Amino acid sequence: MAGYLAYHALAFSGSADPCVPFPDALGYCNRVAERLGRERAAECFRWFLLPGKDHGAQGRGSNCIWNNAGERAGLLTIIRRWREDGIAPDTLTAARVTDGETVFAREVKAYAADLVPGKSAPPVCGEAYLK
Repeated sequence: MAGYLAYHALAFSGSADPCVPFPDALGYCNRVAERLGRERAAECFRWFLLPGKDHGAQGRGSNCIWNNAGERAGLLTIIRRWREDGIAPDTLTAARVTDGETVFAREVKAYAADLVPGKSAPPVCGEAYLK
């Protein structure tokens, strides 16, 4: 895993995604953090759980992801800024855009940014989903 630290990975899951259940991604994040340590893992890996997002752009959840400055910068721009400029994405804006109009937008924190010490899930995640 030492080579992993040379790269930057940004991942997200939708809480309403029936194809890729977010508890599986959450488990992966926890395994990376256990292996590298939370602080070292945060240097190269960020995971975001997007409330209500379905698989792809379907469903009623967000269909656009912007950077933490609120610009309409896509994921490639966000990763490039992290890798080249050292600007790590601690938050993203998950938005729903229909016919060019923003229906809603919400800030989403990276997993573990609001982690309660001693708990393995953020407060927004029900314990039942982790069984």
